[in-house]
Amino acid sequence: MEQGPRPRVVPRVRRTSESGQAILEFLLVLPLLLLIGAAVWEYGRILEVQIIAANAAREGARYGTTHSTDGNATLTTEIQNRVIADMRFAYGNRLGTGATCTGGDVCFNQTASATNPDILVTFTPSTGGPGSTVSVQATVHVTIFAPFVPGLTDPSGKYTVSDLESMVLQ
Repeated sequence: MEQGPRPRVVPRVRRTSESGQAILEFLLVLPLLLLIGAAVWEYGRILEVQIIAANAAREGARYGTTHSTDGNATLTTEIQNRVIADMRFAYGNRLGTGATCTGGDVCFNQTASATNPDILVTFTPSTGGPGSTVSVQATVHVTIFAPFVPGLTDPSGKYTVSDLESMVLQ
């Protein structure tokens, strides 16, 4: 019986493992992924603070419009207390207080004054009364945990978020 030509035996080429290359590529991309993750996290925190500051200012302005029978000095204090209560409810023990803004990653100065107006209440015209406008500005300082993210930090390591709400007194 005749057999055809024998198949040629090709020696098997030994391939080197590529697992080391995959690890190296992952290690090269990891810092970029961490930077993107930190930036998303920080911008998310700032957006949360912006929303809470807007709600607190809106709540203060709403309180001022519904309780406009009091005098301006008393009403200003009550509006500031309302904004503080709203901030405390939203932040809980994450909230630091005082002019130095210590004790939390989110803080504002509860005792607003001309030198540190973190909760500023103004009336236009200044006499108040029906038809006038009450404006409440809530300013919150956010401690940045990833200071290497570009565009977020000031020299103190904090980012300032401010929101102004105005409503007409009834």
